[in-house]
Order: sequence, then structure tokens, then C-alpha cells
Amino acid sequence: MTSRRIREADHAELVSIVSLYNLMWVGSKNPVDMKMAEKYFAGVKRRADHFMYVIEEDGRLVGTFLLMIRETPGKDSPDGVLENVAVHPRFQRKGIGTEMVDFAIEKCRLAGCARLIQPTNDKREEATPFFESKGFSREGYNLVYELTNES
Repeated sequence: MTSRRIREADHAELVSIVSLYNLMWVGSKNPVDMKMAEKYFAGVKRRADHFMYVIEEDGRLVGTFLLMIRETPGKDSPDGVLENVAVHPRFQRKGIGTEMVDFAIEKCRLAGCARLIQPTNDKREEATPFFESKGFSREGYNLVYELTNES
């Protein structure tokens, strides 16, 4: 039986996370390096509203994502922002992305967010149908999941 768990990323996992990102974005003009990852991870850890998560399957890191909860001036409710979603290619189409997105939606719901925003990337347009299948709709350059309209 497969065992999966989502939890906050640990500094010791940065090498695996960087490898995962570079595997996902092979051929990128800007591959992720450890110096960049160290700085980014330190920034996430300094902010109480930023979270880097990993998903493990049978103890192996197979995916990662960043979730931010941000206050928006003039709005009564914060927004969630879901970025850097990555699933190891050998583990794609096995429900891992769905688990990560469902987890992010629930975290945003608990934080009182009005919506969850997933900024799009024209280099990863193949991900758009996945997010649309989860209930996200396109708003400009973003995919947005409305939490306030749920019953």
C-alpha cells in the first residue's frame, strides 16, 4: 500500500527540491542552483505567511509547492498564492498534484482566503488543463480558484 504525506520542507531537502525543479524544467535558460535555493528557502522561513511543502510517497520526495497567504489592500479577505508546483515526472498522473492542490485549497480555506491564485507560466501551459479540472478559471495571467463561492 502506497503511503503519502504532505509536510513543510526541511532545509536538508533543498538538494532534492532543486533536482526536482531542474528535472521538471529541463532546458530552462535559468536552472535553479543551490545558492539561489538557499536564499529563497531562507526568505520563506522568515515569513510567517509563506510555506514550502513537500509530498513524500513511501518516504521519497516526489513533489513540492510553495503556498503564500497574502493580505490585499482594500479587501476583507486574504488571497492564497500557489507557486512552484512540481511533481517528479515518473510520479505524474498518479494523483499527487491533486493531493497537493487539495491541501493548498484547504489551507487557504482555514486561513479565511477569498481565493487561491496560481500564476501561469507560458513555458508550462500544459499545466493549465490540470488546474482547470480542479475548478480554477483563467483571470488574466492567473488561474484562480474562488473559495468565497463554495457552499
